[in-house]
Amino acid sequence: MGSIEDKQPAIAYDQGAMAAKWMQQLGINADLAPVVDVHTVDPPVLESRMFGNTPTTVATYAGAYIKGLQQNDVIGCLKHFPGLGAITSDPHGGLPTVNRSMAELESIDLAPYKLMIQKDHPAMIMSTDVLMPAIDPTLPAELSQKTINDLLRKQLGYDGVVITDGLYMQGISEKWSLSQAAVLSIIAGDDLVEGPYSASQVANVVAALKQAMQEGKLTMDRINQSVQRILLMKVQYGIIKY
Repeated sequence: MGSIEDKQPAIAYDQGAMAAKWMQQLGINADLAPVVDVHTVDPPVLESRMFGNTPTTVATYAGAYIKGLQQNDVIGCLKHFPGLGAITSDPHGGLPTVNRSMAELESIDLAPYKLMIQKDHPAMIMSTDVLMPAIDPTLPAELSQKTINDLLRKQLGYDGVVITDGLYMQGISEKWSLSQAAVLSIIAGDDLVEGPYSASQVANVVAALKQAMQEGKLTMDRINQSVQRILLMKVQYGIIKY
């Protein structure tokens, strides 16, 4: 018999597995969870959504939870990349800034992703509305090529699906329209856009993407990269058959 500490990750796994079964009964195939932000400031903005205050604890419990989801055929999603554990304001109401050095980010905020990308094979990762000057001093993470293409894709080696956080949140919307933000996010390396929730908003985003391609800001090759990642994920999780 193991100790209670040994059993606790199993509880997280069971919660993920149970959530997956409930979701499947409702016809839902993806869960935008688990949160892998590391609790490092008080009072934490996302306290009830974080697994702990060390990267190892977070990776252990979030890893168990995402295994519970994905081993039961529901897509999991690590979030919020590159990390919201040190924010002091709600990103829904403005763009939070995390003024950590790159060394601090590597050892704290990015550490769960380093541990989990290879070990737990997350189907998706959500990028978010946060400014980290050590990575990119000008653009929020989800709109930043330095953050998505250079850091997440090239340095951390992630080639799964990246979905944006809500592009309607104030940290984005006070500077960019939904359509502008969507184009920037795809250029940055994101694959799925979260934000347009009406037919007219979707139509505007599609039109903006087409215009960006006509102007040479986006290429068909770049679009095809995302389409391939999304289709591979859908095949892997039985959403489409071949």
